[in-house]
Amino acid sequence: MNSVPHLYSILIFSGGSVKKFDNANPKSTAVREKFQKRVSAPTYARWERARAAHNNGNENFPLLVAAVVLGNLAGLDAGTMNWMLGAVLLTRAIYILAYIEITDR
Repeated sequence: MNSVPHLYSILIFSGGSVKKFDNANPKSTAVREKFQKRVSAPTYARWERARAAHNNGNENFPLLVAAVVLGNLAGLDAGTMNWMLGAVLLTRAIYILAYIEITDR
């Protein structure tokens, strides 16, 4: 699920064609500055939010894995584990959409 905002940011960056995306040095400051000049301010802001949503998911993934492992070690019921993991994934999906779509405070 966390790859969705990453792929979305690549689509924004490449203008809708992944084949145009140059993965040689995508984190370069020069590449970002050139992209910022090429697109409108709202598009650049959306790209930044998509990247931030992806990074946030990467930062939180180890916590999710730890929770699943500890739940299994504690012997929680499989149905409970599945329900809780489904709830977490659903809220993550809503969070990612909100992260990218909300533009004002």
